[in-house]
Amino acid sequence: MALLIKEKKNKRPPFILTSPHSGVKFPDNFFENKIVNFDKEKLLMVSDLFVDELIENIRPDNLIKLYSQYSRSYIDLNRNISEIDEKKVEDSFSVDHNFTNSGYANNGYGLIHTKTFDQKDIYKDRLSWKDIEYRINKIYKPWHINLRKKINNLAHHNGQIFLIDFHSMPSEIFFGNKYDKKDIILGDLFGRSSNPKYTNILKILFEEAGLNVGKNIPYQGGFISKNYGSPSNGINAIQIEIRRDLYMNELKYQKKENFKLIRDVYTELIDLINENIIEESNLTNKIAAQ
Repeated sequence: MALLIKEKKNKRPPFILTSPHSGVKFPDNFFENKIVNFDKEKLLMVSDLFVDELIENIRPDNLIKLYSQYSRSYIDLNRNISEIDEKKVEDSFSVDHNFTNSGYANNGYGLIHTKTFDQKDIYKDRLSWKDIEYRINKIYKPWHINLRKKINNLAHHNGQIFLIDFHSMPSEIFFGNKYDKKDIILGDLFGRSSNPKYTNILKILFEEAGLNVGKNIPYQGGFISKNYGSPSNGINAIQIEIRRDLYMNELKYQKKENFKLIRDVYTELIDLINENIIEESNLTNKIAAQ
């Protein structure tokens, strides 16, 4: 990887790394419930399996990591709390909750997933609000309260902070005639969740590692980027999607032999950014060409 940076003299900016979709846990009795149509393996097909392990070796002292223990099929931490399909809640008419008919919710992939990856109904019947509220209060709210506290604390003491949200994407995704199949998609909401300068720097570093990188299409960033990214306030949120077949066998749910190589790429990239300050004069031409 070419040297694009110079030694940093001042305090290093803090990083928060999140992996909200790598969890595999369900409640102990979840699959004993008669309204659940499928087994655990089926519901894990939408998970970002092993992504938490891809970033486990990143350990500088100015870094915080937040993972999810629970499967996104049970509750999706990268959704707005309002993104619930009201038609799937049996007593929604009596609930004091703002339901949003977002595309995610209507397609079965809202806060509470109601569809499998291939659009099969997860549940035989509607869910009770008591069940949904339990998931929100036990898992969703504590996770986001914790994340918000960490962001606010770091932002108070630092000029710039970086929130990197790690995900994975199925290998069979293609982007039509206009786009090549990508190894990595970086999302910054087209510059709304992060200063594009930092997204472009990440793009260059990934490309230096030999990876094919796209930006914002088709993954521009989810709720975490939208809710917490605020570049005008020094909070830069960037979503990273990696193609799953680079590091795992998607059919067998197993790591590939090159898993360690991909993990090392992630570790090296974050270390490069962390231990050095970007020498923008050396990158100007490359960034301008993005």
